[in-house]
Amino acid sequence: MKKSFKDFVTQDVGKVFFNGDEFADLHVWQGKEVLMIVEDDENNKSSNLEKEHSLVTKDVYFADKTVRVQAGLISKPRNGARITLDDRLYNVVHSDVDTGMLTIKLQANEV
Repeated sequence: MKKSFKDFVTQDVGKVFFNGDEFADLHVWQGKEVLMIVEDDENNKSSNLEKEHSLVTKDVYFADKTVRVQAGLISKPRNGARITLDDRLYNVVHSDVDTGMLTIKLQANEV
């Protein structure tokens, strides 16, 4: 059977993207060291709902992160779950698995 492009990408995810010498770094996820890519989401545009919410929550800020990890290394967390990443507590906003990669959007309150 001939492999598709998607098959090759899925195969390369662990070899390239989550290689400690390339893009990934060791982080502590729920007390376990895992190779992953963690990005600060500083450039997210606020939705109208977030803008209205900010009027009520003056002086409360959010720290947003996107975590990418090779699928199967950790369990896909449910939306709303509270997890720890590098000894900091976050809420899971969204998680999805595609092409061998688990992508998790996290949010934490900052005052």
